[in-house]
Amino acid sequence: MDERLVMSLDELARREEHPLYPFVGAWNPRLLQVAGSHFEYVSPFRTEILEKLRHEWIEISNYERASYFSGLISLQKELNYPLRVFTLNYDLCVEKAYHAEYQEFPERGFDKTNRHWSHELLEDADPGEKNFYLYKLHGSIDWMRDPENGKLTFSDSTSKIKVDDGQIIFGLTYKLQYVDPFLFLVYQLRRLSLEAKLILVVGYGFADEHINGILRQALRGSPDKRLIAVTWSGDLREGEGEQRAEKFKSLISKQLDLPDIDPRVIVQMSPAKRFLGEELSLAAVSKYFPQGESLFEEVKQQAEPTYRSRRL
Repeated sequence: MDERLVMSLDELARREEHPLYPFVGAWNPRLLQVAGSHFEYVSPFRTEILEKLRHEWIEISNYERASYFSGLISLQKELNYPLRVFTLNYDLCVEKAYHAEYQEFPERGFDKTNRHWSHELLEDADPGEKNFYLYKLHGSIDWMRDPENGKLTFSDSTSKIKVDDGQIIFGLTYKLQYVDPFLFLVYQLRRLSLEAKLILVVGYGFADEHINGILRQALRGSPDKRLIAVTWSGDLREGEGEQRAEKFKSLISKQLDLPDIDPRVIVQMSPAKRFLGEELSLAAVSKYFPQGESLFEEVKQQAEPTYRSRRL
């Protein structure tokens, strides 16, 4: 609802620049009363809404409450291979969990010397160089543009970033930006989801058509691929969990244009806190693959008995 409102205000603020403007005979009189005859109140109203969203909704005052994200770090250690995490969230939960373990942020694409973003840092590297890649598809509360050169960078003090300077995508229409880093991040999701044997989704409602399109393409023509969707709908009475899981699985099938009964889609009813903090493990995700089928692609380099490529 918040994103729809921001999107509507963005559209109104364009006024004469909007492609539909020549076809609009007259604005609703009530709209002109609240927005101003020249829509001069739209932009300040949008800024006020974004201020509240940023500081009262997105910002987290105590990241200790999100320490369960350390389950991702534990999974990476168990895999002993780089883990790639894509998120639609703007907060720093994953970064804080990683920092608690390694005293630095995971690889997000920022040069450690000048703090400028570079897509090259998120490309494939030798497995021993990096152990965790984080792709923030809709931006992050600590992202901003360098005022001197316009390059993407980040700030340690998120509260000092002005709304108009922040790099966060609000609004359904603008989730696919034609500029980096957003275009590159979406491309990486598409590329890696096509290569992956397992796509693990936590807390996603399958309402974003851009993301759904990528997942749909990844599952089509890949009978060995698995999609595990972790969701929760509050306290469940005895016997309700299976019904809710089937209902959610039907929703996923509809949104991704899959058969109603698709064995590749698995729904697990569990709160994110419990799943990430207690249940996530290599054994937990491997059990959904046929016995004897490896979760990884084993690619040997010449005669060396080591993995060169080992991807989820």
